[in-house]
Amino acid sequence: MALIGPSGSGKSTLLAALAGILPSNVRMTGNVLLNGTTRTKGCRDISYVTQEDYFLGTLTVKETLTYAAHLRLPADMNKNEIDKVVTKILAEMGLQDNADSRIGNWHLRGISSGEKRRLNIGIEILTQPHVMFLDEPTSGLDSAAAFYVISSLSNIAHDGRIVICSIHQPCGEVFNLFDDLVLLAGGEAVYFGEAAMAVKFFADAGFPCPIKKNPPEHFLRCVSSEFDSVTTLIQSRNVNIDVRSLIFIEFSYENDDKGDQIRTCRTLQELHTFCKCKDENQRYKKKLIAGSLLFNIGTSNEAIFSRGKCDGFIFGLMVFLCLGGVPFYLEELKVFKRERFGQHYGVAIFVMSHFLSSFPFVLAISLSSGTILYHMVNFHPGFSHYCYFCMNMFCFISITEGCILFVAALTPNLLVAVGAATGVTVSKFKDHLPYCNESGFLFTL
Repeated sequence: MALIGPSGSGKSTLLAALAGILPSNVRMTGNVLLNGTTRTKGCRDISYVTQEDYFLGTLTVKETLTYAAHLRLPADMNKNEIDKVVTKILAEMGLQDNADSRIGNWHLRGISSGEKRRLNIGIEILTQPHVMFLDEPTSGLDSAAAFYVISSLSNIAHDGRIVICSIHQPCGEVFNLFDDLVLLAGGEAVYFGEAAMAVKFFADAGFPCPIKKNPPEHFLRCVSSEFDSVTTLIQSRNVNIDVRSLIFIEFSYENDDKGDQIRTCRTLQELHTFCKCKDENQRYKKKLIAGSLLFNIGTSNEAIFSRGKCDGFIFGLMVFLCLGGVPFYLEELKVFKRERFGQHYGVAIFVMSHFLSSFPFVLAISLSSGTILYHMVNFHPGFSHYCYFCMNMFCFISITEGCILFVAALTPNLLVAVGAATGVTVSKFKDHLPYCNESGFLFTL
């Protein structure tokens, strides 16, 4: 079923109302019923695909589907069964040739937009949902990619599932793939029925479609031209729409037990660790540069002040190194929000898995940084002092990453997140950072 209409006609709002994801500041009257009963919040027989495609760009197509399958499919399925499901989804979405290709992100080239959209749909059909909502799945795609995406959705619908998607202005080939059509204008339903009968409906209402004219374009032009024309069409419609009976389906849902939560946490921990292994920045050169700037400060009277500032400089450097992970935190948060909507895991499991996956990397960074900087700067000798220094670095980096993740969760985009985190960092460590004079010599204030 296709929802078409001009911009602002209410397509996305209707989808959000049916899927139960309306914003908190929007009030909805009436009820959305499934098989005569109120939809439960944790119902997994409904999936919603947004316009944006959120993935971890360092993973390949097959790896993304595999991890999604481990999170969504029943716990009693073994690895071979999951691999068969993943292979089937790859074939169904036409992604076999790109199974080992990286998805890509802001700094890594990957698959095309159409392939990302099909991958997003493939993730949602892993659990075989009875009802699928898609918000403009062809947005930003060329005609060939749009036809491939809608053709895949048509095959899914013919397998016995309900597929409802909003689409702005489909071409003729794409329009012919839809079975039913809902035409909206000004928040009102102008037409609701079979897509093939829409042309006859407009002709009977006095708006015949010209020959060689794309029917959706003609429909949109009719409902967008004048308000009186829209009113005439609304009054002449002969189909009564009852939203409560729009979707009629039997569903079942079982709550996750503690075993599933532990399994989910372990899977997320493995996923985060795998991503960090594939995209861990090489920071050793930066540590060596920092150590060379503060190399063997000494214990003279002139060096006492610089020695006191050294700790602030080192920990400030660690903060700026952590800021480099803000884009990846935002990427993970976007994926988390999508998974959270599907009731696959909650905030506590996400935070715990993120901490457990980061623990070995933070420990390795603390030991390597502490070893390089402690001996190059020539701090107070003694193994206990060295261990205390490394432990401080570990705690500091862990707390800093947690704060940056918190800031990233509150900000809408990458630029604001980096700006907010940088502002907090500079205001905290501005009195401890070294400066350069006009001659290029390093000194501290």
